[in-house]
Amino acid sequence: MAATITVNSTDDSNTRNSVLTLREAILIANGTLNLPTLTAAEQAQINGTVGTGVDRDTIAFNIGAIGSQQLIQPASALPPISDRVIIDGLSQGGAGYKGLPLVELSGNLAGIGIVGLDITAGNSTVRGLALNRFDLAGIRLQNNGNNAIANNHIGTDLAGTIDRGNRRGIWIDGVPDNRIENNLISGNKTLSTGIGIEISSIGARNNQVIRNRIGTDVTGTVAIGNNAGISIRNAPENLIQDNLISGNVGIGSGILINGPTANQNRVVGNLIGTDITGNVALGNSIYGISIGSASNNIIGGTTPQERNIISGSQTAGIFFAIASTVLGEPSGGVPATNRVVGNYIGTNISGTAALGNPIGVVIAVGESNIIGGTTPQERNVISGNQMGVYFLGNQATGNRVIGNYIGTQADGSTPLPNTLYSNVVALNAGVNNRIGGTAAGEGNTIAFSGSSGIQVTGGNGLAILGNSIFSNNGLGIDLDNDADPLTTDGVTPNDLGDGDTGGNGLQNFPVLTSATASNGNITLSGTLNSIPNRTFRVEFFDNTALDPSGNGEGQTYLNFVNVTTDAAGNANFTSPSLTATGAIVTTATNLTTNDTSEFSQPSPGLLQFSNPAYTVNENGTIVGTAITVNRTAGNKGAVGATLTLTDGTAVAADYTKTPIAINFAAGDTTPKIVTIPIADDAIDEADETVNLSLTNPTGNATVGDRYNNAVLTIADDDSTPTPTPTPTPTTTPTPIPTPTPAEIPT
Repeated sequence: MAATITVNSTDDSNTRNSVLTLREAILIANGTLNLPTLTAAEQAQINGTVGTGVDRDTIAFNIGAIGSQQLIQPASALPPISDRVIIDGLSQGGAGYKGLPLVELSGNLAGIGIVGLDITAGNSTVRGLALNRFDLAGIRLQNNGNNAIANNHIGTDLAGTIDRGNRRGIWIDGVPDNRIENNLISGNKTLSTGIGIEISSIGARNNQVIRNRIGTDVTGTVAIGNNAGISIRNAPENLIQDNLISGNVGIGSGILINGPTANQNRVVGNLIGTDITGNVALGNSIYGISIGSASNNIIGGTTPQERNIISGSQTAGIFFAIASTVLGEPSGGVPATNRVVGNYIGTNISGTAALGNPIGVVIAVGESNIIGGTTPQERNVISGNQMGVYFLGNQATGNRVIGNYIGTQADGSTPLPNTLYSNVVALNAGVNNRIGGTAAGEGNTIAFSGSSGIQVTGGNGLAILGNSIFSNNGLGIDLDNDADPLTTDGVTPNDLGDGDTGGNGLQNFPVLTSATASNGNITLSGTLNSIPNRTFRVEFFDNTALDPSGNGEGQTYLNFVNVTTDAAGNANFTSPSLTATGAIVTTATNLTTNDTSEFSQPSPGLLQFSNPAYTVNENGTIVGTAITVNRTAGNKGAVGATLTLTDGTAVAADYTKTPIAINFAAGDTTPKIVTIPIADDAIDEADETVNLSLTNPTGNATVGDRYNNAVLTIADDDSTPTPTPTPTPTTTPTPIPTPTPAEIPT
């Protein structure tokens, strides 16, 4: 059995009179107000039998005119709600009302340390109220869980446009299985600890925060910030889904996940730092999400519906640290084994425009966290920021950044640069961090940055493997050792024995010495000088364009070979058979220390014809493709070859037989067009051929085997002479005999 208890007055009294107040309704629902003592007028507001235990009474509102706005201002704390109840503020609008709240519960007169609605019973529902100006919290859930808080304005006025914050909007204090849905939770920033939603202690598990607007006005386009949007403190296994979490200020994160037992929480499908459209920045003042001393949490997911948009923050989209550096928490452990998958960090909702954070992801402290994944569904887009990913300090160890697009739009090819610094920066980072990897799908696309692709300043052990690095404003990989940790210093020359120090130990890069060709593929030879008796992974990359320094970027990963240096630190290597269209460069990674080098210079390259056959008319006009010599696989140094011409069916009178020098300057891969003088005679003859060969390569270049020879056909363009026609003989006609006249009778 249950009753509907109707509040018909904004008074705050508990006296026997003609009206029923909210204070009295709570006492009645709790079973602590003796019903027979009520006046007849008060009893008339109770419909049904007041229940206890599993029965849930409903507290409804019918104050003044139906649909009118009403303000209730308790002068002291309302009674804790100790028996299950539904508090239905929407009832003030009449049957079927679904609009904005009409009943405002304000704590501006209640005093210090007061909660608006303190629910201890569990299994209760609060809907359709505006709760504001309470010193401790608008709503507190404690002792028992399984409550539903829906369709309220918590921290604003009734219209959802004016800041009237509580210290906390909703406080889930150690209880599980609550659902916070479709609320406006904003303006909660009284004192420095103001929080929209706080979920605290290990007992607060399996709570769901779904489809709320946290830090904005009711339209989702104007900031009415909380000091922090959501704070999860030592609480595990909670779900934060499909919320708008933007415009929060002060301590400033959209979401804080703090403490060593704040594990296995999931943050999916949220707009964090944008307006409700996902196309306009409405940033949180410090971080979008911060993870302090918490482990095994998941940010994002593998479907578009689970993707978070994390943009517009004033410091970083995602920040990993020890909890005490985040929100004055007791010092906890290192945040570990968290996963960030499938998000757009620094972009709009479609991944096509910048709504950047200064830094996309910062790992100041963290161990074995994974940013990205090996499948397209796990890929993050980290673009449109000033910097993409930042490893900061020696407490960042064993983290992996894999399979992401960093500096591109969501299509992986259109520029959306991280504009000011390198796409990835490691500053004095700890060991065993990895960008990319050796397994399928682990390589990142790292492109179009305002500086280098990856910059390593101080620290060791950043393995950079299998990535696609191209079109950055600086080097593809820069091992930095200058005074400014965020500016690059260009190519670091190799040193004998590799004893210098700096980012990644200033690991020496390989030196490519020659290229050979077989069946259209390329094999490279080279040397590496580094630490003695160590094994290195030498990776090979193809590039359509190199850095102006002559050292490459690594646009397309091709293959690798492992080599071991001898006692003097030297190793020779030969690549696997490679297929490439541009210049091939390499990196070396010390498999003991995980230090990866900068990209090498390419080899001098291969020279060969673009086609095996060409055609030219006798008058010199080209038919189809011009005779072209290409330089592939490298552009190191000035190289050349001789184009030698020999008779096929053509003879010396048909063309100029002088050998032609083919030259490429250092760094030059522009195809060379060759013109062969042809004798334009007037003789009608069959098409003729000339044999073309590339010989005598210079500058350590190699002539390719696929099109090292070609055939030039000289197409005859003379017309066949027209023969003189034979005259037709004249025929003499045969005479017709004159007939003999007949005799005329006399």
